[in-house]
Amino acid sequence: MAQPGVSRSADCCSDMATGSGLGDCCRAGARTPEGIAEIDSRRISPEMADVRSAGFTLLLEEGRSVPPIDVATASGVSEIEVQARLAETVAEGRARLDKSEDLIGIAGLSVVPTRHRLDIDHRTWFTWCALDAVGILGALEADGRVTSIEPDTGDRIVIDFVGGVPAGPASMFILRGYDGSNVVDEWCSQVNFFVDAAAAEAWAEAHHRDGDIVSIADVAGEAAQMWGDVVRP
Repeated sequence: MAQPGVSRSADCCSDMATGSGLGDCCRAGARTPEGIAEIDSRRISPEMADVRSAGFTLLLEEGRSVPPIDVATASGVSEIEVQARLAETVAEGRARLDKSEDLIGIAGLSVVPTRHRLDIDHRTWFTWCALDAVGILGALEADGRVTSIEPDTGDRIVIDFVGGVPAGPASMFILRGYDGSNVVDEWCSQVNFFVDAAAAEAWAEAHHRDGDIVSIADVAGEAAQMWGDVVRP
């Protein structure tokens, strides 16, 4: 991983004007945050895409754990093949199973509580990281609400979405230096919401994390595109 440091991709041009800026942070919207580019570059196989989309849709529809046989029926793939593909995806940290080997999370969507709660149409799910929540709501073009807990401070952050677009401000820290290890454990746990860029910067510096600090408004469109293939295979 690179030397600890942060780059603010949004909410920072006033800092630059006063001489206290952070590198090239004023290029808001001009580039993909490095952390997103790293995680998005590791595409899953076409064979797994059908299982991923089917599993995601079932978790969204059912709101509970899903047996592999249901994923097999929805995806048109044999149950044995679904189990094999899910096992591979679990090893990569891109899916979660419970003790019964039923699916409880995939593509960032979880039916098990996490730091990030997702409410859509009076129903509740959870996501593994902040980017998941923004991307899922964006791809669904849904009205909804994300309720998250800021790390360290425990401050509650509530963000409403209208038509998949965030209707309120918040910042996000996106980890850089992803090395291909377990996604949910090693990457998602570091990608969180903050009340503003200053809070995100303080957390990153305190924990020696290297990453991008972005406004959720600036990253919402790209996040929605990332989840587009999951929602609309």
